[in-house]
Amino acid sequence: MVAHEIGHYVLHREWLEKVWQLVTTVETWKQVILARSEDDYRWIEAQAEEFASFLLAPEVIFAPFLQKQTRLLDQVRSTLSAEDVLPYLANPVGTFFGMSNPAAQARIRKSGTWKEWARGLRQEG
Repeated sequence: MVAHEIGHYVLHREWLEKVWQLVTTVETWKQVILARSEDDYRWIEAQAEEFASFLLAPEVIFAPFLQKQTRLLDQVRSTLSAEDVLPYLANPVGTFFGMSNPAAQARIRKSGTWKEWARGLRQEG
């Protein structure tokens, strides 16, 4: 959670500094946030979440950890789909790196290790 907020500060600092000049109360802050479109809000949140996931799980540590986890599934890989595997893999990843299951899933999806390993997964449909 703190890493997510740091992501907002690092990625959105310029916008935040402009907003902070306008905000005088909690009510004003709510108005500024509610004025953003839903898509814009989701985009900003996704950026902060991705920043946090890479901060908490840098590739140099993350890739070997994920390789170890995926090796445990190698024998059954062809029977699984990505949607079967991601929530499962996100549990040890989230626990080890201190992130939520959805954040861990997002981090896994961005990993080259995952993309390479996932080629052997059963295709949906």
